[in-house]
Amino acid sequence: MKKKKLKIPIFGIVFLFFGFSSLMIGITRYAEQLGQRDWSVATATVISVDERTETSGGRHGHRSYHTVYDILYQYEANGNVYTGEIVKSNTSKTLGETLEIKFDPDAPENSTKYLEPTPSIVVSSVIGFIIFGLIGYRMIRGSLLNKKKSKPKTGTLQSKRLKERNQRTASSATEVMEIRQNEDRIFDEVCEMVRKLKQRHPSVGYVVRLECSDKIELDSELPNRYSAWIFVSLNRNRTILESGKDTGEWPDACDEIIRVKSFSGKNKKLIVSDTYNSSLEADLEVISDEYEAGFLTYVENQEASDEILAKARRVEWID
Repeated sequence: MKKKKLKIPIFGIVFLFFGFSSLMIGITRYAEQLGQRDWSVATATVISVDERTETSGGRHGHRSYHTVYDILYQYEANGNVYTGEIVKSNTSKTLGETLEIKFDPDAPENSTKYLEPTPSIVVSSVIGFIIFGLIGYRMIRGSLLNKKKSKPKTGTLQSKRLKERNQRTASSATEVMEIRQNEDRIFDEVCEMVRKLKQRHPSVGYVVRLECSDKIELDSELPNRYSAWIFVSLNRNRTILESGKDTGEWPDACDEIIRVKSFSGKNKKLIVSDTYNSSLEADLEVISDEYEAGFLTYVENQEASDEILAKARRVEWID
C-alpha cells in the first residue's frame, strides 16, 4: 500500500516565517536601544546630506517614488572627532545644523540618533507578526483540512479522466476567447482615450501596449494564474522615452485589466477591470505635464525600447 505524500503548505509557512521575523527584528532593535540608555549624549554637526529617490511598487502596478536622505554628522568624544550616519531619513537637514545624538563611552565611534528607546518598534513588529501569522495559520489550516477525495475504481479511472480532459478543453477554449475579446476591447478603448488626451497635449507622443503573463491559444488550457496589463508610455520618433540618460526609469501609466485566479487548479475565476480608463487618464495627465515642463531631459534609448516592445501582444503608436 502506497503511503500518501504530505502536501506541505509552502506559502503558509512563508507567511509564518515573515511574521516571526518581523517580531524578532522588532524585539532585537528595541533590546539594542535599551542597551544604549546609559550612552553619553553629545551635540553633533551635520557635514553632509545625500538626497536620493527610492522606487517601490504600488496598487495596480503603479510605481511610487519618495525621497530619502542619508545624513552624515560629526561629533566630539573624549577629545577625538568621530562621524556617524542616519540612513534613509524621511526629513532633510541643512549643512552645519546641530542635533543631539548618543555615543558609546567605551567605543565612541558607535553612535545613534535615538536618545530614548522607541516602543513603537515593538508595536509595529507585533502588528506585523499578527497579520502575517494569521494569514499563514489560515493557509496551513485550510491546506490540512482539504483532504483528497477517495480514488475512483481502476475500471472507471481512464474514462473519467478522458471526460474531465474534454470538459476542460471545451471550457478553456471559451475562457480564452472571452479573455482575448476583453483584452482587445479594453485596448481599443484605452487607445481612444489616449487620442483624446493627445488633443490636450499635442506636443506629447504616446505608445499603448498590451502585455500578458502567458501566451495562450484557443486550443490551449487556461493557466491557473494569468494577467494582462495595459501600459501607456511616452514616445518620440517611435521610441519609448527614458526619463533621463541611463536612469533606467520609463515614465508610464499602467493597469492590470485581466486576471485569472485559481485555487489548487480548480474554480478558475476571471476578473475584468472596470476602472482602467480613470486610473490611466489621471496618471497620464501628471506624466504629460512633467514631460511638457522638461522634455529636453527625456532621452531615446532605442535598444531598450525595442526590448520592452518585444514583450507586447499589441502596440499602438499615438504621435
